[in-house]
Amino acid sequence: MSDVRTAEALAARQASEIQGTPEPAGAPTVAEVLTLRGERASRGRVAGRLVVVPDALGSLPTERIARDAVEDELNRFRRALGRARNQLRELRERLKDEVGAEDARILDTHLALSKDSAFIADVENLILESQLRLETAIGKVVGDFDRIFRLVKSEELRRGAADLRDVGLRVLRNLDGPEGPDTVPAVPVAAADDGPRILVARELSVVDLFDLERGAVAGLVAETGGGSSHAAILARSMGVPALTGVEGAFESLRDGQWAVLDADAGVLRVSDDPAAIADWDSIEAAGADIDSIEVERLDDVSTRDGRSIAILPLCSGRDEVARVVEWGAREIGLVRTEMAFVTESTAPDVARLETYHRAIADAAGGARVSFRLLHADAKTPLPFMDAKSAAARQPGVRFLRAQPELLQNQLAALLMVAADDPVRIAIPFVDDVDSFIAVRDALVAARESLRKLGRRPADDVQLGVTIDTPGALFGLEDLCEHANFVHFNVDALVMHLMVADRTAPVFRPLFERLHPFVLRALAHALEAVHTSGVEHAVFGGLVDRPENVPLLLALGFRRLCPSLHATPQVVAAVRATDMEAAGRQLDAARRAGSHARGVSPVAGFHHGFASGEGD
Repeated sequence: MSDVRTAEALAARQASEIQGTPEPAGAPTVAEVLTLRGERASRGRVAGRLVVVPDALGSLPTERIARDAVEDELNRFRRALGRARNQLRELRERLKDEVGAEDARILDTHLALSKDSAFIADVENLILESQLRLETAIGKVVGDFDRIFRLVKSEELRRGAADLRDVGLRVLRNLDGPEGPDTVPAVPVAAADDGPRILVARELSVVDLFDLERGAVAGLVAETGGGSSHAAILARSMGVPALTGVEGAFESLRDGQWAVLDADAGVLRVSDDPAAIADWDSIEAAGADIDSIEVERLDDVSTRDGRSIAILPLCSGRDEVARVVEWGAREIGLVRTEMAFVTESTAPDVARLETYHRAIADAAGGARVSFRLLHADAKTPLPFMDAKSAAARQPGVRFLRAQPELLQNQLAALLMVAADDPVRIAIPFVDDVDSFIAVRDALVAARESLRKLGRRPADDVQLGVTIDTPGALFGLEDLCEHANFVHFNVDALVMHLMVADRTAPVFRPLFERLHPFVLRALAHALEAVHTSGVEHAVFGGLVDRPENVPLLLALGFRRLCPSLHATPQVVAAVRATDMEAAGRQLDAARRAGSHARGVSPVAGFHHGFASGEGD
């Protein structure tokens, strides 16, 4: 079935979603964003709602029992140990295929500790001799070991203390109360029902990692616990982002808050409003207070020699959009829309998506907004999708074409918003002309389905592309025959052209200054864009760095999309640029044969000769 027929077949199903959609209210009050920082224990980025794990071992009161209750208390301990061991055996078998036999053997360590004679004897002696309640006895034994092991410098002994703490917590979670139920609350399983969850705990724990239903643990945040702990090792094996050393997390965070965890950048952003923390690529700058950023007017920015340049900041939510408009921006460079999807337990319908996009457009106050369609990949898991499915592993437009209902819903929502506000739509990771045409046809089908339902969508919406891959870069001449505008994602291009992981320290220089070969590729691509006359812009972390601004301007870019926090220095770099000098700088950088020579003050020279001279 073609993409057009697939889109049309979805119209009937959308009717029940679109009909009766209430008119979206005005943008709600901007919610506060709390930013916390820590150390990466396991790589990755994820969004979800917080679950604050009860600090069971740290909050146990000292309780004693009657002499005639000692035997019952010992039996409670033995039953809990039996349940804990059974859980560990089942979990070990379940994890063998998922994380490998080597990492699954971590559970053997916990199983051995649950049988450790010293641990068992210490707990039983406190019950027998001091008549302590079982919970109190376990807390005391684990606490004593923990304090002793943490005083030593041996990483192995510290890991042993964390393992014993895990075992003690698992036993506590399996205790019978006087009437049967657990006396120490576990992490609520029901919390997983409405989307991915990010656990917040005093310390990274294997117990907490598996306390929610499988697949529901999206990320881990802890005040203590290192990257070498067994919990961190398992988190890495399972691809669960984890952050440790997050001071004040346990006291300052609440159940149910929305959060974006970027373990790669060591940042956790939290808010009561998901739209306030929506942008993935602005997380590294999350510590900046946007109210403290001072920017000259953005509606009149030019180079030293009078060349007018458009500064179109990227925004992460309504508050940032509103701030940029205050600076005089007439356009929002690009708004990524993943947050409308990654916090949902079920695929969002048209009404929900319309409310999300309209709130951002309303905050723009008439300034044009370019929305990028959903770009789902391995780093942007969708809770309502099987992360291991073939479709979930496809980037950008490939994923959207494999999920036509998601595409139709978002296009329908944007068409309704575009009827009242200046909105454009950017297609991510376009791989060829057919991909563009498929989305354009889906847009036409969405418009027709809305009209049949009595809605009034926009008659015309500009449709553009983001250039993220070498294939799209070298196919620009064809794409420009169809697209209304083009946005170059320079960081993604570097990643694919240079085969470089931007999270790896060894490749950091490639994402700080433009590589000579990347400059050559961009120059070649811009020839096609300039010939076609299609409007174009450039965004990415490399745009944020002032030293790259003259090179980008000399290449021919007149529309720069910096992140919000970098806008002041980008504006200053534009104003300081002399285009003639920038052209000379670009020529020298393009001639360099390597990145190192491209940034050298003697770039273009080799053993005292200019390139092409001498031997």
